[in-house]
Amino acid sequence: MSRFVYIVDDEAPVRDSLRALLSTRNNLHLVPCVSGDAFLADIKEREPGVVLLDIHMPGRSGIDVLREIQDLSDRFCTVMLTGQGDIQLAVQAMKLGAVDFLEKPYDHRRLFGAIDAAFEQLDQSAEANQRSIEARQRLELLSGREREVLDLMVDGEPNKRIAAELGISIRTVEVHRSNAMSKLSASSLAEAVRTVFTARPGRILT
Repeated sequence: MSRFVYIVDDEAPVRDSLRALLSTRNNLHLVPCVSGDAFLADIKEREPGVVLLDIHMPGRSGIDVLREIQDLSDRFCTVMLTGQGDIQLAVQAMKLGAVDFLEKPYDHRRLFGAIDAAFEQLDQSAEANQRSIEARQRLELLSGREREVLDLMVDGEPNKRIAAELGISIRTVEVHRSNAMSKLSASSLAEAVRTVFTARPGRILT
């Protein structure tokens, strides 16, 4: 199966040299883009892949493009292409989610290593995103009351306090809890908590 690599650089010689080097790998589908704006113009239609992104370009810079695709980490992983003296910008790019940065001229071993690392991270992000989707689908099976009980369970509240909070009996709490666990296919509270956190990354216990 072909894997997509987007070469986003405004300099034709750079795009051509990268295409020539990367074409030695049979499984890569190479897509040159003359600018960050050109890459972003069709972002919704583009196949997931690794983005080789130059920092300095007319229009939106590489940093600007990286900010635009921050929320698409399950579809794109970025390797920044920098000139000498761009280290500060490269570090900024890493903080924004870039997997690596390469200084021109490129060492081909580092280039291939960075691309492999980016694809590995992309695969992990896609798998995590799929797990999140599946967890959200299971949560959507719960009734409104079951979700209220589950949220309080996840926050560590005992049945007695949940009953008082929701104005229902302890027995009713137990019924909703049992139904929620069944719909989530959770055999323990730990599994139910894991489902909630998988569906809602970044949720903080109160």
